[in-house]
Amino acid sequence: MAKALYYLHTADLVHRDIKPANLLFDEHGIVRVADFGLARALAEASFTEPSGAVIGTARYASPEQASGVALDGRSDLYSLALVLHEAVTGKVPFAGDTVTSTLASRIGNDIVADKKLGVLGSVIERAGCSSPDDRYPDAATMFK
Repeated sequence: MAKALYYLHTADLVHRDIKPANLLFDEHGIVRVADFGLARALAEASFTEPSGAVIGTARYASPEQASGVALDGRSDLYSLALVLHEAVTGKVPFAGDTVTSTLASRIGNDIVADKKLGVLGSVIERAGCSSPDDRYPDAATMFK
């Protein structure tokens, strides 16, 4: 998944909606990242990202999406950390009862990996830092 995001980010695109429904596995277990509608629309010269708007699925949104600030590929890495955490534990960190509570709880709080995550835990914790500057600098670094 990180390799697919790296490819997307090298094209100066941010997916903005990494979630389980957008990760498709083929019969060989190879994952494909789907639904580039948001990335494509925001790449169009005639469409600009609304200031303060959350674009994507709140359940998997990064803290910067919740804050409505400019995004880069590190936002997708945070969302991927949420997806990976959920895949192993069955729980999305900071998922609240409402969209507002979910988004608010992400700001200033790092993902703490469950012990069930084993060695994957350190990867999820780094990608799941609240501050983009504390995350992996890019998807290539995440999968190395």
